[in-house]
Amino acid sequence: MSAATALCFLVADTRHRIPRRPLHRYAYRQARHLVRRLLLASERKTFRGDDYRPGLAAAVASIRKRSRDVPPILLLTPDDLDPPPGIDKVVRIDPRRFESVRGAFYEFGVTVFFKLAVFELGSFDRVVYLDSDTLAVDDVSELWDPRCFRDHGFYGVRESKELGAHTDAAVGKFNSGVMVINRPMFDGRAFEQLMSLARSRASYDGGDQGVINALIGQPGGPYPAGELAPHYNVFVNDLTYETGVLDRIRPRILHFVGATKPWS
Repeated sequence: MSAATALCFLVADTRHRIPRRPLHRYAYRQARHLVRRLLLASERKTFRGDDYRPGLAAAVASIRKRSRDVPPILLLTPDDLDPPPGIDKVVRIDPRRFESVRGAFYEFGVTVFFKLAVFELGSFDRVVYLDSDTLAVDDVSELWDPRCFRDHGFYGVRESKELGAHTDAAVGKFNSGVMVINRPMFDGRAFEQLMSLARSRASYDGGDQGVINALIGQPGGPYPAGELAPHYNVFVNDLTYETGVLDRIRPRILHFVGATKPWS
């Protein structure tokens, strides 16, 4: 294992999701949050659906339990946090850098583009990024093994209808919930190009996944991508329940992409 390898997760306080512009989206989002919390308070319940921190704790614990030679684990966040249990280092994101992006996926607001900051971690030769709604259910140490996945700058699992893609637009695209990113994409140019694509709204899904695919999908582009086996990013949602994918594929990483999260 290279010393310049890291695992990386991202969490952000839900207040970052509230868009500042346009005004009607800001007002609607604020009202939605207020009503939801009032209803839950009346039922003496705590809402966890928008808060990914419980998922982060479970995801990190699952990696450390089932895999070997785990590299340092980083946490990307715009918030002032001490390293949570299992996290080796907190890397602060400046959220103001992303305010120029418009037309973001509504549910997450501009926070959906915070993930692009992983492409700025230039002190590493490889970063393995995982969403905080993933769970490792088997050994995944191959992802940071320097003998594996070294021929391309980017590796991911392509979405398909069988694997639970929600829209036709996502079919054939790389899902950004589990990514292996290598040195060729850490020279600073990839991040700048991704931000430029985000500002130009060149995203089929209004989020980070769309701009990442727009960059690595450029014919003859500088960042050719390679594929991870599907068991590294097995969706858990209503579609995979119906098709029986969870029974046919022996997953190594479960990715709870539906509305229901393990901590909900």
